[in-house]
Amino acid sequence: MKKYFYFIGIAVILFFAALLISRQPSRGLIVDEINNIRIYEPQPGDTVGQPLIIVGKVREPENNFNYRLLDSEGHQLAGSFATAVAIDVGKFGAFSVVLNYGEPAGSSGTVEVFSHSAKDGAVIDLVRIPVKLKKEARTVIKAYFDLPATKISSNPSLIIEQCEGVYPVMRVVPKTTAVARAALEELFQGPNLAEQRAGYTTLINKGVKVKSLNIESGLATVDLSSDLMYQVGGSCRVGMMIDQIESTLRQFSSVQSVKILVDGNADALQP
Repeated sequence: MKKYFYFIGIAVILFFAALLISRQPSRGLIVDEINNIRIYEPQPGDTVGQPLIIVGKVREPENNFNYRLLDSEGHQLAGSFATAVAIDVGKFGAFSVVLNYGEPAGSSGTVEVFSHSAKDGAVIDLVRIPVKLKKEARTVIKAYFDLPATKISSNPSLIIEQCEGVYPVMRVVPKTTAVARAALEELFQGPNLAEQRAGYTTLINKGVKVKSLNIESGLATVDLSSDLMYQVGGSCRVGMMIDQIESTLRQFSSVQSVKILVDGNADALQP
């Protein structure tokens, strides 16, 4: 009998613990009051280096938005504007942007993302994220991923190509001269949690390794591990994989064309 009540007690404790956890704010979603701006990276209290990466979604007129970094005294260290990627007006559009900033006055700051009112130019939909600033210079690269939300439209007359179109996300890596290899390694890690929440996906398998990379006379020849082709089929997926790899390498001015090998085989990856 005692054992029966013991298990009942444990079950009650677990039930209320789960209920308490479910009511806690979910890390990974910072929104404004009317839910037009969602920020997934950085999160409150995050430590950010130089430059700063901001990932999120916006639903603003023409999907235009502004972003800036303030130091601990409220002075603007840097600011810019961008346009999110969305298929329809009034739909959320994803974005991944980079912000270079100067020497901060202290070790803390505030990231702000907002829009301007079309009526009077006032700041609206302001999202403020307190962060810690770290004096760490890093290299910015891009990794290209799929963004399925851009291929779904409420307009039945709009024909959207499902097997084309990849979009860059900004990544920062430790200072390196091997930027092309670093970019591929970031690509093969897939979208991080913030990017996934913004809607980015990948068609490339996990675990792909760069066996070798050579850039000569504008041609980048990359040899990848066989993980790339594990259970891969269909010309649509293969074409998207090629697009992801080629776009990631072509961001560099030294690369005009790309040759992809798989375990030394030039014919392994064919649409």
